[in-house]
Amino acid sequence: MIIPQEEFKEIIEELMLLINIISVGDLIPWLNFLNLQGYVKRMKMLRKRFDRLLEHVLDEHNKRHRREGKAFVSRDMVDVLLVLADDHSLEVKLERHYLKAFILDMFAGGTGTDTATVVIEWAISEILKRPETSDKATEELDRVIGRGHLPYIEAIVKEAMRMHPVVVPLLAPRLSREHTTVDGYDIPLGTQAVAEPKLLAHLYGA
Repeated sequence: MIIPQEEFKEIIEELMLLINIISVGDLIPWLNFLNLQGYVKRMKMLRKRFDRLLEHVLDEHNKRHRREGKAFVSRDMVDVLLVLADDHSLEVKLERHYLKAFILDMFAGGTGTDTATVVIEWAISEILKRPETSDKATEELDRVIGRGHLPYIEAIVKEAMRMHPVVVPLLAPRLSREHTTVDGYDIPLGTQAVAEPKLLAHLYGA
């Protein structure tokens, strides 16, 4: 069962608080096990609440996927992730806990308010520079009204998000879990790496 709106608001506020706090354990690692400020306990409790929410989100999207079958069209990032999870040709299998981690990153990475606003602004800007695109979009809106029946509009939104993915110039740091090599560069275990979203988005087809 989906959580109530008030509880959803509460856990988002708790998430925003906890990702911006300064923990003594982060500054002095050997004190981390003491959990002097109580943040670790709060984070563990929040994780359980988020897990319940994310399970519901995935279940609802999976139901629509099964219901629509071959006519299924991805409407959001969760749909895209589920399609990738079903792709057996991928070298790395996207398991359920990976999907939940991706979705949680959307919340924690600030992709809710400011970033969405800026993407919409850029989409409008790109449309205004291309009258033919604007004409096609307007024609489609006039002809077809209804969710899931505006493929050209959805394509515009997706392309805008690819061209101008997020507000922040760099993603949160990631830590390599094993020794690997990327494009000839040796990446030891435990290396901290930072990626640029816009660069990743423009690598498509390169």
